[in-house]
Amino acid sequence: MDHNRHVLFLHGFGGGPQEAGPLRQLLENEGYQVSCPVLAGHEDIPDHLARVKYDQWIDSARVALEQTEVPAEEVVVIGFSMGGLIATNLSVDRRFKALITINTPVDFWNLPQVVENLMEDVKKRSVRNTKRYLEAKKNSPVHAMLEFHRMLQKTKKRFGSIHCPLLVVQTKDDDTVGLKSPEYIYRKVSSRQKSIAYFSKGATES
Repeated sequence: MDHNRHVLFLHGFGGGPQEAGPLRQLLENEGYQVSCPVLAGHEDIPDHLARVKYDQWIDSARVALEQTEVPAEEVVVIGFSMGGLIATNLSVDRRFKALITINTPVDFWNLPQVVENLMEDVKKRSVRNTKRYLEAKKNSPVHAMLEFHRMLQKTKKRFGSIHCPLLVVQTKDDDTVGLKSPEYIYRKVSSRQKSIAYFSKGATES
């Protein structure tokens, strides 16, 4: 494995390294070394998450970047959801080999998709989506949500600091991310090399 081909994957709010899923295996099969750190406060949800501040999420990602033992300009950073916001903050004083944001929020809730999901539950006499929304609310302490919003407001002012090659990825079935988000990121970044890609559906949950 070529250790100069390094990917740092930053997971989302309330998530973990498992969100890298098949992507990590695919990248490792291609010869990349992939790091998937657990961000601060995500070791035990929601207890730990309720006691951290957003700068601790950023700091824990910065430590993981430094532990790659290769220059930042040789690292591809993939930020999933909140991870994309954290990667943006890291890019203020570092220039990555490339940055990929996946379903990174600037505005929230794809309401048409939420309604479609709830209607699907009604039609199928299921509670799969309804249960998912209730569990998400349970695992999102108010304190942590406030910290998330603080980081978001700070990060929106920093997209212009991104100069590295950028790929913005958005799946249209993500019900938590408003579909204006990817366009906002794409428009605000300063990268000369940038592109945006939409997919109908994300990875299927097991």
